[in-house]
Amino acid sequence: VILSGRNNFDPNNAKLAEVVKVLKEYPESAKYVPLDMGNLKQLAENTETLFKQFGRLDIVIHNAALSQVGDAVGDGVDLLQKAMRINCTGPAELTRQIAKIHRAERYGSHTLKFLYVSSSGAIITSPYFGAYGASKAAGEAFFKTLISEIPQAKQKLFDVVIAQIGLINSRDYEVTLLS
Repeated sequence: VILSGRNNFDPNNAKLAEVVKVLKEYPESAKYVPLDMGNLKQLAENTETLFKQFGRLDIVIHNAALSQVGDAVGDGVDLLQKAMRINCTGPAELTRQIAKIHRAERYGSHTLKFLYVSSSGAIITSPYFGAYGASKAAGEAFFKTLISEIPQAKQKLFDVVIAQIGLINSRDYEVTLLS
C-alpha cells in the first residue's frame, strides 16, 4: 500500500496523520509518499523511488483533485491552469512514468491497473465549476485514449478504469457514486 496526498504531508491534518501513523507500522509493505500532482519533476523522481522500494505496482488509484469554485470569466487563467495540473496533467504524467518503468522492467506477465477517479462535472456543467469540469474532462480524455490504445499494444501491460463520481466533499459530506 502506498498512500499519497495531492501535495506534501500536512502534519496538522489529523485524519491523514492517523493513517500515516498506521502505515509506518508496516514499513515493508506500506508507505506514505508525497506526490504533488502540480510538480511534474517530483512525480518522476518519486515514481522511481517507489519502484526501487517496492518493485512492481499492482493498482494505481488517481483520486487527487482540486475543485475550486470560481467565475469562468473573472478568475482568469491561473485557476484553470492549476486545476489542469492537479486533475489532468499530474495524473497523466504519473501514469506515463509508472507505465514506462513497468514496461522497462518487463513486468509484462503482470497487468498493472489504473483507476482514474473523475467527476460528473466532466460531463455535466454547472456555474462556477468551469475549471474543475474542464480539467476532469481533459483527464477523462487522456485515460480514454489509454483505453483505446490497449488493444493496439504488442503486449497488454495495463488496464484502465474511469470512475464517474458525483457529489463528494472532503469535509465529511455525502458521497454519491454515479457509475
